[in-house]
Amino acid sequence: MIKYGILFILLLGLIACSDVVDEVYKDLSEAKEAGAIQRGWIPAWLPATSYKIKETHDLDTNKSILMWKFDKEEKWKVPTSCHQIRPLEVRGPAINRSWWPPDLPESQVQTYAYVYYECEEGAFMAHKPDSYKMFFWQP
Repeated sequence: MIKYGILFILLLGLIACSDVVDEVYKDLSEAKEAGAIQRGWIPAWLPATSYKIKETHDLDTNKSILMWKFDKEEKWKVPTSCHQIRPLEVRGPAINRSWWPPDLPESQVQTYAYVYYECEEGAFMAHKPDSYKMFFWQP
């Protein structure tokens, strides 16, 4: 009986230890000041007017998800390190949060609402056409 109690405590300790970190930044300058770009959790090419930045990453696996909005007046273009791909080529994120759209990536039975890109190091980016809300993830 004691053996099972010790095993339970050890398992509980492993479950409680989480290396997944959630961050929220009001804008790009706050993310820069916090070192999120320098540490690689947020790409340096985000639009200068980015705001309402939400980012979650796993320190053990380097998997991450990122959402941001940017000012529609900014003439930001997708970086050249990203190229447009078909929806069926997308791999979904390994992390899930309540702020992440449940339809991203989309299943094969849906009408495709997002434009998808594959970026450096196997990362993906998506947005809805005419939307200034972007999603980026490292699966």
